[in-house]
Amino acid sequence: MAQTITLSLTPKQAADSKFYTSAVAKQLGVKQSDIALLRIVKRSVDARRNILRRIL
Repeated sequence: MAQTITLSLTPKQAADSKFYTSAVAKQLGVKQSDIALLRIVKRSVDARRNILRRIL
C-alpha cells in the first residue's frame, strides 16, 4: 500500500539513503526489508534552519 511520509533531515542525513530508509521503516513500524520501493517525491530546504524536507 502506498503511503506518503514527510521527513525532516539534516543535509548529512539526506545524503544517506540507508538513513532515511531506516527512518521511514521506524515511522511505519515495519522492518527495512519490508519496504519494497522508496521514492522521493519532493525535496525542499528550510534556509532558516538548514533542514531538508523530503516527502516520500
